[in-house]
Amino acid sequence: MHLNSDMLLISSDQGLIQALTEHATKRGHRLRLLQVLDEIDSSDATSQPAIVFLDLQWLEESGSQFSCLRSRMPDVPWIVIGNGASIHVAIEAMQNGAFECLVKPFSQDSIRGVIERALSIPKLVDEGVQLTLAAQEEGAKELVGRSMAMCRVFKDIALAASQDFVVLIRGESGTGKEIVARTVVSNGLRRKNVYSAINCSAIPADLLESELFGHEAGAFTSADRRRIGRFEYCDQGTLFLDEIGDMPPLLQCKVLRVLQEQQFERLGSNELITTNVRVISATHRPLERMVAEGRFREDLYYRLNNYTIVIPPLRERLEDVQPLLEHYLAETQRLRAGPKIDRITEEALDVLHSYPWPGNVRELAAAVRHAVVSTSGLVIGLDSLPEAIRGHAQQSVVARGFDCLDYECSPYGDPDATGDSEDALVAGGTIDVAKLVQEGLAAQSPTLHQDIMQLVEKELLVYALKQTHGNQTQAAKLLGITRGKISERIKRFKLAEE
Repeated sequence: MHLNSDMLLISSDQGLIQALTEHATKRGHRLRLLQVLDEIDSSDATSQPAIVFLDLQWLEESGSQFSCLRSRMPDVPWIVIGNGASIHVAIEAMQNGAFECLVKPFSQDSIRGVIERALSIPKLVDEGVQLTLAAQEEGAKELVGRSMAMCRVFKDIALAASQDFVVLIRGESGTGKEIVARTVVSNGLRRKNVYSAINCSAIPADLLESELFGHEAGAFTSADRRRIGRFEYCDQGTLFLDEIGDMPPLLQCKVLRVLQEQQFERLGSNELITTNVRVISATHRPLERMVAEGRFREDLYYRLNNYTIVIPPLRERLEDVQPLLEHYLAETQRLRAGPKIDRITEEALDVLHSYPWPGNVRELAAAVRHAVVSTSGLVIGLDSLPEAIRGHAQQSVVARGFDCLDYECSPYGDPDATGDSEDALVAGGTIDVAKLVQEGLAAQSPTLHQDIMQLVEKELLVYALKQTHGNQTQAAKLLGITRGKISERIKRFKLAEE
């Protein structure tokens, strides 16, 4: 879709209107003003602006409705504008696809920077999806995610792929650093040339030097013939140096020279070899601290750090667990004989969504493979998950004192009809569990366990929502459960009405 150079502002704030109008006029753009949301017309492609500015006053008290609003112009970067009181709404809007957030009052420099970034990358959100599809065609099929954190990674990949500079990829083990490197290469300027990857931590120092720079016959005891190294082999192509933080100091110096001069010598030779290699490196190490401690060369660090892509750990983007599960389940089932698994139980899904994933995406992929192998039927249940994940779920339940993973309402009656006794026992925000147990046992209640669990869970949810001022995303993080589970509990306990 072609986007014109007009900008659209949705606001009734006269100060904001004046500031943005002056800024747009100075830079040759026309600012259209809209004060009724229903006037947004997504059917006329010629009316699509280059940028939409949305005053958060139109979103009432929730940023979740932003997703529906943005769907009217999905190919346009939306910039939301709010104040300190609406920052939680801005965060939700960002999670639902907003490109950037500005907080009033903002400077001309800040608005200029946001506009330049928005105009430099057209169709920012969709670009991530398109890049993922392109990566899948090239074999990097594991690059999956829908979260805002991954959208930022997709944008970084797009920028890195469009240039030819050195790239440093950072992230914990198992986040997919090599996948990101392959995606940059497969969409980059050298995609048709040689690509090679080497793990600097997996090869002894003396062998690593030979792997990188090659050697002449007789250079060392077992060198019976000349061998070219990766820097020579990847001439005009790309070399990926994985775990470069584990590279020995001597090799750091030689790699720095290649980056600076694009020249090196094979081991046992004085002949200078010129090469044209794009280097992409990755590490999970804290390079800044290693530089301060003298364990990593500062000059090499700055050479590698021309452009950095940071991959967030899976625990910080748990909304990506579902698409990753679907991806790895489909991939693993190709190896499964017999009927294919058609679903995962809600109980198992809740555990997978609340697990912190210390091994990141790699651990999730292994968990899916384990579950598929362990499942004899068509449904993956809690028992099919790895023991470590099940054990963490049990510890979480004990620590919190209630079953936050799955709770079914009592089949014997309305769980919300607790009567006067609940009001008395919960008065002041404290539940007398011992008294509830005694009364339930005396009455021989068939739903005693479920009733107590519900009271405790409801009280904890109310407390969490009060602590986060009603922000469901923050409440979910506080309790260690998913945001969807928070929304479901609010409906079940009718907290919105209260």
